[in-house]
Amino acid sequence: MVTLLAYMALCRIKTVEQRPIDQGMLEALRSDIVPRLLKEVPGQPSPEELQANPRRSRFVIIFDREGYSPAFFKEMWQTHRIACITYHKYPKEAWHQVF
Repeated sequence: MVTLLAYMALCRIKTVEQRPIDQGMLEALRSDIVPRLLKEVPGQPSPEELQANPRRSRFVIIFDREGYSPAFFKEMWQTHRIACITYHKYPKEAWHQVF
């Protein structure tokens, strides 16, 4: 089961979704949730704004540790400039500073 909370500016809840995930967290994010957020999240920076500031994200998604995947984080950043926040329950080594 996943609960999705997408926040607008000033942390007002935009949407809440709770449903079973049959295909796994990452596939649900990739195929269902991220495309929806790209269409619905207001106030996203323009392509010019993203180009002018290479560290600026389009928006941030926060999800459970089931979605922990540095490869997925890299994909979201390089494809959509989406920043990801989650955690790794038992980290064994330091995270890389740059993808």
